[in-house]
Amino acid sequence: MKMGRKLRTHRHGFEGRNIRESSWYDDGILDSSKMRHVLKGRRKELHLREFNKEHGDLEGFYRSVAVLANLWNDKEALAASIVALSDVCVTLVPNGGMDDALNSNYGVWTLDGVNVAGLAAWAAICWIRGADLRDCQLLINHEEGTRMCLVRMFQNFEGDDPTKYDMKYFRDLMKETEKGIK
Repeated sequence: MKMGRKLRTHRHGFEGRNIRESSWYDDGILDSSKMRHVLKGRRKELHLREFNKEHGDLEGFYRSVAVLANLWNDKEALAASIVALSDVCVTLVPNGGMDDALNSNYGVWTLDGVNVAGLAAWAAICWIRGADLRDCQLLINHEEGTRMCLVRMFQNFEGDDPTKYDMKYFRDLMKETEKGIK
């Protein structure tokens, strides 16, 4: 048995925690090779020049992109979610509250139904801003399929479900719950 001092490593408290609780975020996430491949041809749609001090939540955008990268397996769905996220984040106030994010759900519902990529982007920015699943479900309490999609998304955001999804899974989940209700 060795004698001597026991070395103790100091963890700053954020190594095992999720993205929302950490004080560090990657502001170069869009420059990675994966994101360049995903956003090829769609980078102009991201409104990166419109973000400034008074308009747009750039930090929330970068944090939410990291969350969405953990959610999607499909690169088209990831690209559509990042574009929808930039549409939401450019209208937000920097360092705003949870209510600001919850009220920014204008890209989620379309005439055809629910925009799943927009729903994921809205859920990600709401989660980053501190909203929980119940807060988002209160706004859409009449749509059971959308509520089930939000449950899966929030489980993934919080690290409880490491599964990466594709767009087809969420569309099938919504159709399945519509059949069950009728």
